[in-house]
Amino acid sequence: MSINLKSKLTSLYPNADIEAFKDVPNAFYYKPSSKLFKADALSKGGFVFQISARDFFDENLVRDCLLFALNHEEEIASLKDYVVISGFKSKGYAFDTLVAVSSDISQTYKVEDPELSLITRKIFPAYKCEFSGKETAKEMMYLYTKALHPSDLKREPNPLIRISYTNIKTQGFTFKPFEKKPRGPLTDEIIKEKKKDRGISSVPSLMHAIETLNGVEGESYVDIENYKGELANIKWDKTYIVKTNDREKKFTVEEIKEWIKDFIY
Repeated sequence: MSINLKSKLTSLYPNADIEAFKDVPNAFYYKPSSKLFKADALSKGGFVFQISARDFFDENLVRDCLLFALNHEEEIASLKDYVVISGFKSKGYAFDTLVAVSSDISQTYKVEDPELSLITRKIFPAYKCEFSGKETAKEMMYLYTKALHPSDLKREPNPLIRISYTNIKTQGFTFKPFEKKPRGPLTDEIIKEKKKDRGISSVPSLMHAIETLNGVEGESYVDIENYKGELANIKWDKTYIVKTNDREKKFTVEEIKEWIKDFIY
């Protein structure tokens, strides 16, 4: 599919000034609204790589993203749902990864221009700790639309963590962010089932699960899987007991917080 990208953008955004993006071939910059910035680049193979920024726009960062994407066109063009590419760098930023998602994930132009949607890849800078590369399409859609805020170019790392937990005292247990939380008491059957069910979670939710484990012995636990696929089991027995690779180590309340940071970032 051969397209005139500027013509397409002018049609889609008639009230925006579509300007050539400096030092990026076949690329354009525009503002669909007062707080939203976008830049699109047309690859040699006829794919559109688009990046969005809300409230804050750094031309150099966006240029680095577009050029990096164009240099990895084959990987991005052939993606099914998404691709995570390491090695990205931009001066002044800690981003070390570039992610591209299909329009099935981003929903870009699905309604406005279905044909353009098929060849559009949304891209954004990211951190390696945010992806394992094994996410399902459903999980990636959750990360893209709910967890990561990819259009925030000033954002801090939001590490990918999967947790499974049960807490006899609070009656809390794991449920995935896109599932409806089951009702009813915490039974032995639920405890057994939830040990197999690590769902994507957030750092605040993880820390809350750890904090409420304090003083609760017995069947209560928190299991964590980081972006590397490394596993840790945490229980309470007069102090925090962390088991990794068949090794156990004791931590105080303050020590466990620092250990968690090292484990998930």
